[in-house]
Amino acid sequence: MYIADNGNKRILKWSIGQNQGRIANGANGSRVPLNQISQCFGIYVDAQSNLYVSDYGNHRVVIWDGRNTTNGRLVAGGNGFGTAENQLHSPYGIYVDKKGILYIVEQGNHRVSRWLPDATSGVTIAGESGLAGSWSYELNHPTVVMFDQFDNMFILDTGNKRIQKWAPESTYGITVALLTGFTDPRGMSFDTYGSLVVADRKINGTGVNLLLNQIVSFSMLCPALTTTTTPPPIVQALNETCSHAIWDGNYSTIAGISGSSSTSTLHLNSPHNIFVDNYDNVYVADGNNHRIIRFSPGKVLVFENKRFYYYVEGSKSGTNIAGIRFTAGKGKSELNTPTTIFVTGDQTLFILDAGNFRVQKWKYGEPLGFPVAGRYRVGNTSQNISFSYGLHVDDEHNVYVSDHSNHRVMLWMKNDTSVGIVVAGGNGMGKRSNQLSYPWGIQVTKNGTIYIADSNNHRIQMWTRNASSGLTVAGALSDGPGPWQYQLNKPTTILLDRHENMFILDTGNNRILKWTHGWTYGVPVGSIASMKNPYGMQFSLEGNIVVADTNNHRIISFPISCCELLAKCAG
Repeated sequence: MYIADNGNKRILKWSIGQNQGRIANGANGSRVPLNQISQCFGIYVDAQSNLYVSDYGNHRVVIWDGRNTTNGRLVAGGNGFGTAENQLHSPYGIYVDKKGILYIVEQGNHRVSRWLPDATSGVTIAGESGLAGSWSYELNHPTVVMFDQFDNMFILDTGNKRIQKWAPESTYGITVALLTGFTDPRGMSFDTYGSLVVADRKINGTGVNLLLNQIVSFSMLCPALTTTTTPPPIVQALNETCSHAIWDGNYSTIAGISGSSSTSTLHLNSPHNIFVDNYDNVYVADGNNHRIIRFSPGKVLVFENKRFYYYVEGSKSGTNIAGIRFTAGKGKSELNTPTTIFVTGDQTLFILDAGNFRVQKWKYGEPLGFPVAGRYRVGNTSQNISFSYGLHVDDEHNVYVSDHSNHRVMLWMKNDTSVGIVVAGGNGMGKRSNQLSYPWGIQVTKNGTIYIADSNNHRIQMWTRNASSGLTVAGALSDGPGPWQYQLNKPTTILLDRHENMFILDTGNNRILKWTHGWTYGVPVGSIASMKNPYGMQFSLEGNIVVADTNNHRIISFPISCCELLAKCAG
């Protein structure tokens, strides 16, 4: 046995059955030299009998070779306490794998760091450096780290009174045991059956141990094996309307309740935009609820290999996908007034988190996201964006942002999320062909052409790849805003179908215009006076037009009524 004899500042090696042990290291005081240690709460002995010591008060980890009990060798930290990569803060438990990789629980930094052999700095693999918290990606004064045979990492998150399991390469943990009723759990180990055994230390206000100290075992449960079928990828419903499509003016509400807002899954609160996938699931950027919520409204048609497969009955109640506290926040699991959502084929969500001035990349089903554009604060540099409304993600996961108050469109490449590139506008607010004025929604084609709802110029601008100016393709700038069919009034969304027809959400006129390719005016395909600031629009799988009626707190759908030749529809 190896025993951390804290009061004597030493480690004892004690053979089973003997009545005394011998000093393995330490016993020379608690100062900094490598033949001394301070308090120690973590030790590890490898297969070669090398002894690793977590030197708590000296903020370092020291190794004593198997045959050397005099002096240790520094293997991590030793640069004072701090949050830098070459520093530790109150290291507690440690673990060393077969490759000699050292894992350190830094109680004072609320993190677990990984140090490779002979490394001069470590990498944080769990927790937020220097920040305590209770989110699934955070830790609070952790004390123990262990691994199972599948390389899952188990952390005794003492301050949160829970045990977290982190899968390999995961960015967050899953709670596998809540330590309800525990006071100060500090020790944890596996038994031979795979159960987790936890030591709980209970002390009174003077630091004296009480009789209620306990060792508790959490038995391992093996769930029954289940067979699952991997669904086809989630992709955006294609704009496959025929060239002569007609839409019914009788809309239906498919999510939310008109005029009523709350945090319930039946309600919305200022939904800004939507995304419709190929199952007709509707993802809503529920702005003032600071969440993304998914609805499966009505009867959803599911198909495979271009054949009808089955129907799924829908629900008026939604499912929260991202952001769960309904209050604004800037943590990795929080959102602040999300305005747009884009879902890729591999089930990755890109969320324009407008109040945090960033775009969050959020894997479907996970509890947190990571910024891929913008940096938490408003600005007009290449690193920042303003409070914005327009987002597009291409097939390579490059991110386009309509940077509203900076009057430009920015592109963040997948492999460089630190800075963006101006691809349209950026020449100040104005009405010249190289300028924009509060751009809103954007659409990007396969060849890189950008269509921009240039809202305060009441026009749609088309910018080809690498262009230095745009071309007006809808709206009449010289006449200003207006209700005529050649005019627009604060447009917010632009969509294109496969025939290059434009569909424009003409928000100031409470209407949707279809602008046939090459025409100089649009034709209304959906209009209701009761809409209040509709900001977002998408096509459904069947070709219905789905609208985020923002200030009515609802999502409405205009059904497609005919997709044949006009003469046949009329007859």
